[in-house]
Amino acid sequence: MGKVILDSFGLYSDEIIVKEKLDPFLVSISNQYFKTTLYHNSMHGADVTQSLCLYFLNSNAEEICQSLVLDLLGILISALGHDLGHPGLTNPFHINSSSELAITYNDVSCLENFHASKLFRTIRNPDTDIFGKLSVQDYKTIRKRMIGNILATDMANHGKIMTVIKSRISINKAENKTKFELLSGNEKTKFEEQQSLFDYLIHAADLAHNTKLFNISLKWVELLSEEFWLQGDKEKSMNLPVSFLCDRDSYNIPQSQVGFIKGFIIPTFDCLVDIFPTLKFTMDNAKTNLKKWEKLVCKGRLKGWTPEKTKQVNYKKKMILFSAISSISENNNNNNIRVPIRKSGNVNSLSHALQVKKENENENNKENSQNEKNDKRNKDGKNKMVRPNIIMKSKNHDKKINLHRLQKFK
Repeated sequence: MGKVILDSFGLYSDEIIVKEKLDPFLVSISNQYFKTTLYHNSMHGADVTQSLCLYFLNSNAEEICQSLVLDLLGILISALGHDLGHPGLTNPFHINSSSELAITYNDVSCLENFHASKLFRTIRNPDTDIFGKLSVQDYKTIRKRMIGNILATDMANHGKIMTVIKSRISINKAENKTKFELLSGNEKTKFEEQQSLFDYLIHAADLAHNTKLFNISLKWVELLSEEFWLQGDKEKSMNLPVSFLCDRDSYNIPQSQVGFIKGFIIPTFDCLVDIFPTLKFTMDNAKTNLKKWEKLVCKGRLKGWTPEKTKQVNYKKKMILFSAISSISENNNNNNIRVPIRKSGNVNSLSHALQVKKENENENNKENSQNEKNDKRNKDGKNKMVRPNIIMKSKNHDKKINLHRLQKFK
């Protein structure tokens, strides 16, 4: 995919990169993402890159950003490797646990600094050095761009990024400009203005799964939620504070998504549409997804809801069913009677099992009562015995069976 995207921007050229090293580079990048990490893996890296590519190809972003070849190359490669080597644990976890990453990067954007470092170690490897043809100055420029891009994916920088972008949009609107323009100034100011826009674009692309069709967005949300919960489980086992959104016992997916889309996604992509009106489809999808999450909240699809959690719930139901069956079997062992139960673990089978259990308990109580009466009558010299009846469930119909006759003809 990386090669196709670079080629679509005219970047797959011997004049820009070392073409023969691109394949080894892309393979190395893919392999450095952990397959065991549910959300922050190579698929996420590819998804963010694809979203970014979509923004540029469906708008005049290149013109507005006044992008040079190095700018485009830098932001696309940054997107591919922006979560390189992600362990599935957030910055708060590393800080609270005083991990090696937190100590190395002094609690400041630990993961993002790590990803950038890992990406450039790959680039500087002689076998995967796709920037081998760049001059020293060009390499310094693209490295500065890329480090800024990757650090911008830290959600802790969201407020700062949005403040800058909203300020630029307000200035353009105040000056009655028909389209978004960078502030004029010297080369240094221009570089910083471009950087703020590039940082914003990759930050938006990093959140873009919320702006895709709901069935696609849902899969990403499920994976991210489970990754968070696994971290919460780890934090509990280490007696660390459970990070925000990481407690599977209290986390409510639909309500959380409603809050996140309203608080972060809508404002972020509202700005995107202000700058690039042709990207309105992102906002339309976000609003549609918001309505669907709100409906799920109203329907009561609440905390801990994921396919994995559903499996756990079904497993619990099966265990309850097994317990019910075992209890019934124990109650009837003395009478040598088997009560057939459907083996399926669904709700109907569970209800059926519990119902049979209750009926057998009632029959046992009746039998005990009848036995007590028989004993009393025997003491009074009355030999007439009331034969107890029990209910046995069959697959086709219910039968009343005389226990003494059943034992007699057995």
